[in-house]
Formats: sequence, structure tokens, C-alpha cells
Amino acid sequence: MAGPLDRAPQSRRVAAALALAQTRREQRRAQLRPLAWALVTIAVAAIVSGEPAPSTSGRSAGVLAALCVYVLLVALTIRSGRLDRERRLQAGAVVALGLVAVALAALQTKGATELPAATAVWLAVSRMPDRTGAALAVAIGAGASIAGALAGSSVAGIAAALLLYALLGLMA
Repeated sequence: MAGPLDRAPQSRRVAAALALAQTRREQRRAQLRPLAWALVTIAVAAIVSGEPAPSTSGRSAGVLAALCVYVLLVALTIRSGRLDRERRLQAGAVVALGLVAVALAALQTKGATELPAATAVWLAVSRMPDRTGAALAVAIGAGASIAGALAGSSVAGIAAALLLYALLGLMA
């Protein structure tokens, strides 16, 4: 989304400041990339050990498909230079990641399914403009919490997941 500064002619100082801000943003993302991979690794381990475990039949096939899509979307989101430049693609990837997180929360009744939603919340807030990121984060957190509640998660588990989403959103 283009802002007013994107349309107006820029002075050399403004252009230099924007270039410096972009460089800092890219450096910060590069520093946080290992954290994203650590979160993905923990989420995959938790989902693989949950019930139903990923497999090729029945509900387990849905868990397997959602898990594969989750890993693919996170990889695309944190590695793709094109996603960094195009907000619509970035928003689409975050929305898809949120939908996969909600699907995992609904499909896997026993497991740490809040971790994929936490990843989506973190990416929404850290990658999107403030209002858009916050709206996506709230929608993802609410969707995952509702799916978890319908799948039989405890109130304490849902409250803990919401706290995790809020903390990651505030830290991003």
C-alpha cells in the first residue's frame, strides 16, 4: 500500500532515510530468521507428537497436509524477497498461514497447536502495517482459539494460547 510519501517527490535526505530504514528492517529480519526456524521446528515436533499424529489416512491426513503447508508458508514468508516488496502477497501468505493454524487447531485435539497460530500472529504483526497486522493477529488468535475450544481444548489452554499470541504481538 502506497503512502503519501511514496507518491510525493522525495528529497535526497528522505530517500536516504528510507533506504537506511529498509536496510535496518532487512538486518532485523535476518537476525530473527533463526528464531522463526526454531519456532517452526518446535511446532513440527509438537504436532508430530500430538493426537492424531500426521499420517496418510483420515483426520491424520488433514494434519499432515496442514503441517506441510504450514512449513512451506513460513519458509516462503521469511525467505522471499518478493513477499517483502509486495504487501498483497505478504498479506495473503499471512492469512493463509493463519487459516492453516486454525485448521491444525481444529484437526488436532491433543497437541501444541497454538504454536502455528503464534507464528502467524508474530508474522502478521512484524511484517504488516500496524492496523492490518493487528487486525490479522486478532483474527488469527480468535480463530485458533475458537477452533481449539470446539475441538475440546481446556479454558486454561485457550487462555494460555491467547496470552502467548498477545505477548508475541506486543514484542513483534
